[in-house]
Order: sequence, then C-alpha cells, then structure tokens
Amino acid sequence: MTTQPSASHLRAVVPAAQALQRRGHHVLVGAPRIHHSDVASYGLDAVEVRHDPLVAEPGAPQPASLTPAELQARMVRMFFGGRVVRRAQDLVRVAADWRPDMILRDSAELGGCLAGEALGIPHVSVQSTGRPPGVQVGSAALTAALDGHRATFGLPPDPGLQALHRHLHANLMPPEYDPAAARMPNARCYRQTRAEHPGEDPPAWLGDLPEGRPVVLAALGTAFHVMPGRVEALLLALAGIDCSAIIAVGDGRDVAALGPQPAHVRVVDVVAQPLVLECCDVFLSHGGFNSVRESLRAGVPLVITPVAADQPTTAQRCAELGLARSFSTEPPPPEALAEACREVLADPGYRSRARAMQRRIVALPSLDQFAADAEQLVTA
Repeated sequence: MTTQPSASHLRAVVPAAQALQRRGHHVLVGAPRIHHSDVASYGLDAVEVRHDPLVAEPGAPQPASLTPAELQARMVRMFFGGRVVRRAQDLVRVAADWRPDMILRDSAELGGCLAGEALGIPHVSVQSTGRPPGVQVGSAALTAALDGHRATFGLPPDPGLQALHRHLHANLMPPEYDPAAARMPNARCYRQTRAEHPGEDPPAWLGDLPEGRPVVLAALGTAFHVMPGRVEALLLALAGIDCSAIIAVGDGRDVAALGPQPAHVRVVDVVAQPLVLECCDVFLSHGGFNSVRESLRAGVPLVITPVAADQPTTAQRCAELGLARSFSTEPPPPEALAEACREVLADPGYRSRARAMQRRIVALPSLDQFAADAEQLVTA
C-alpha cells in the first residue's frame, strides 16, 4: 500500500487495506519512517521508503508567498514530477523481497501505478482527489510527465493514460456526486468507512456545547492553513455568528498567538475531524476532497473557500448540487464568509440535500466487497 505523505490521504485508503486484512491478506505500507507510528495506529505494518514530503525544493518560495496560480503550478510539479519515480523505485526495491501480488494506492499517488506497471502486477486505487488527475492539470501535461517516468523503467508510452486505472478503482462517492468520476475505466462505487485511530477522541468539551445553538467546524486541511490571512479570516467570520464555533488552525500553529477569542469560539490546532463532523451543522472548509467526502458522509453541508489543486472543481460541484456555498480561489473577506455560513445555517435545503447525499453514500456496497473484487484481479 502506498499513499501521498499526508494524514488525510492515508486515512482515505486505510479502510480498504483493513478490509483486505479482514479477508486474511497481508498488507504492508510503504511510508517514510516519520509516518510509521501513524500507520501502526491503524493496525498496519510499515516498511521504510524515502522521506519525500509534499514540499518544494530547498530555497524555493514558501507557499504563503505564492499566488494561487503559482501554488497550482508547484503542486503539479510535486504530484507528477520526479518524486513519482523515486516512490516507484522504492516500491520496486521493497517488492524484490516482499513479493506482493498487488499494489493498493491512493489515486493521487502515481508511484504505485508506475511500480505496478514495472512489476507486472495489478495496481488498484482508492479515490482521494475530486477529479481524475488528467482532468485537473490537463491530460497532455500529465501524459508527457508519466511517459518520461515510464521510460525510466523501460515501459512504453501510454498516450491514452490507460495505465492510471488499468485495474480496479474504488470511487468513494455515489455516481450522483460526480458522474464523470463514476464513468472512469474500471471504477466502482463503494461506501466510505471512517478510519479510526484506537483512542482517538474528540475534545472533552464537545459534549458540553450549549443546546439550541448550531455547531460550525472550520478547518483548512493539513497544508493550506499556512496561506496568509486564511486562518485569521475564519476567526473573524465566526466571531460574529450565533453558533458554537470550532476552528482547527493546523498542526504546528501556536493557538495562543492568535489572541483571545469570543466565548463561543474554540480554537484548537488539530481535531478528530470525522468524529466532530458527526456533531456539526456546517463545515467551513478549503474544499479538499477528503474533507468534503467526510462532511457529506456525515450529512453536513459546507461553506467552501478553495485555494488550489482539486479544490476549485470540488467547490464548484458542491455548489452545483446545492450542498455548499462556494467561493473562487480569491480569499473572500470575513464578512462574506460569515454571510455564507448564516445562509447555509438558515436554509434547511442545504442540510436536506447533504442528508440525501449521505443516504446515497450509505447505500453503496461496502469496502469488504471492494476487497472481494480486488481478489479477482489476482486469482483470475
């Protein structure tokens, strides 16, 4: 199993790996050593691969100083550049001793696809982005990058990008959410399951929030909280809303440095997001696909302020379906965020449509069926 070096991407794929374990299969996760404790918390074994984090080259401008367009271009290089070859090389090295029958990857981790092609074994993917990579960055750019990587392993060009989903692809949302994703080659829809850490708990004060007040969770994922002014805009927006606000400002942020907040606003660094969403009325988010799918799995509508990557298309789709109020990549002023939150809280249609999407998610086949389907690729 291989994923992007991100807690949210790991969390997206873990339930599929656990389903394979329940059927008696052995799962080994290729991950940097700094992530092994996180892998172990899910009951999975890990083997070390190089630490190749989703960060820019040394000396490059930091994300906080980049425009959304510059950030998008950098993310294309990070996701589809040389790190894909390095991950594939590490996986092929591990395979020489471990002899896997299959590679399980998150859909954004293309090193697993490349390694599977080089080893001649099935590689199956679990959806972790809002649209297929070719839709996000342009199939020509992706084809050129991957064909260069394929040549490194002596593989022929793949002009139609058929290798990306040559085998089974687990779509974790129903067809109604994104018909294009559901029509991808070898895609099948499965019910998402929450990956739970043993001992993972929400804040103790969650149960003491007052009755009769809506609960709003705000978070910007694992990377975009560093963008200038984004967290501060969330604080200002929720300060003037009659709600119980929980704002997760990101791992490593100094909560105390943000200063005193109104009594109804709770500021934390990180939070057990899928658990807390079960108690929420609105999720104010950057629109990362994994955050959106967790919100809709809980039947919670959103207010989305996207930054880059798949977030603008995800935000647009949620707005089209009436599941969210969404903005462009230009950061909206706090007053606009506050008004959007008030609208979603006041209009029962948002909640009704989110609950309808939740029912469609729950009605999908389980990941145990995914595991059974994946077995057929090896035994056929």
